[in-house]
Amino acid sequence: MARVVAHSRNTALPFALGTAGHDVVLVDVDADVRWAEYTAFAEVVVLEIDDPVVCLAIVDGISVSAQTADHDVRILLIAGDGATWSTVEPHPGVAVLHLPLTMPGLHQAIDRLLAGPSLPSVAPHKVIDVRDRASVPAGPSAVAPRGKGQGLTFRGEDLHARGRRVVAPIPDAPRPEPPAPRTISLVRTLTAALQDVSSVAETAAVVLAEALNLLPSSGAAVLVRDGVAWRVAAGVGLRSREDRLTLSPQHWLVSESTRSFGLILTGGEGLWPQLYGVPLSWRKNLLALQLPPAAALLVMAHDDHEYVDSDLQSLLGFADEAGHLLCDARDVRKLARLLEPFCDYPS
Repeated sequence: MARVVAHSRNTALPFALGTAGHDVVLVDVDADVRWAEYTAFAEVVVLEIDDPVVCLAIVDGISVSAQTADHDVRILLIAGDGATWSTVEPHPGVAVLHLPLTMPGLHQAIDRLLAGPSLPSVAPHKVIDVRDRASVPAGPSAVAPRGKGQGLTFRGEDLHARGRRVVAPIPDAPRPEPPAPRTISLVRTLTAALQDVSSVAETAAVVLAEALNLLPSSGAAVLVRDGVAWRVAAGVGLRSREDRLTLSPQHWLVSESTRSFGLILTGGEGLWPQLYGVPLSWRKNLLALQLPPAAALLVMAHDDHEYVDSDLQSLLGFADEAGHLLCDARDVRKLARLLEPFCDYPS
């Protein structure tokens, strides 16, 4: 797998790359991109730009910036559907992937690119302004008069237009140290993916709906650990204010369900002192199930019939998937709270 930098407005592209195991950083296409910062990280740069002329100009900029990297860099161009793209040909270190774009085609193109040559070396350049005669190299091989009124030539190129800027190679120019990848790149990648993350409450509601679909019940609640307390994240069939209940790590239900993975309690109706503070404990029959690794509990209740072992077994596969979804949501919540000092709300 490779370190990939993606320059595209298609938010699905970085996720298609991520599913293949690549380490992906998304470029902010609306910002002034400093490619040296990205090529210091990237092994492959994926460009999806509609205009092939603009795209090739960026390729030139990346080729120069890649010279400061301590590793090989390659470029994958995702061609647009315009006729001018048919004239764009691949060359060493640069591949062209034509539409339609598919995930297998994308992954195969990157694999072929990594197996081939990297971007060739490019001599560093400086800009010479012919208005500054002191900056123009001396000697007939560099600048020579063409005759009165004909201006100058610079290595055979006509410079009669005043103020024209030309480029001269500097073979021995020192190379700067490549900068470290910017953390802001990760921020931009996450910002583009916000529609794909869910809060704890949203995830718990989905988990609850699926649990009730698998095992219809009179009520149910999902409790997720928040700090040291287990709080109700979603509930159905709860009494007023039961959604505000919290359980401590020492609560009997928490410790028992952790040790045994799941519990079936019958004949309750509020008569179990150990269940004080548990949502739905006033109902007759309860089922409690641990949802690892998220530090979460599913509590289900029924008034009409008792739960049996097969009911618990029917939820085991679901419990693993639900636990991982809630674990992801807890990570999102943790990050959101850590970013609170950066909100800078208007006063």
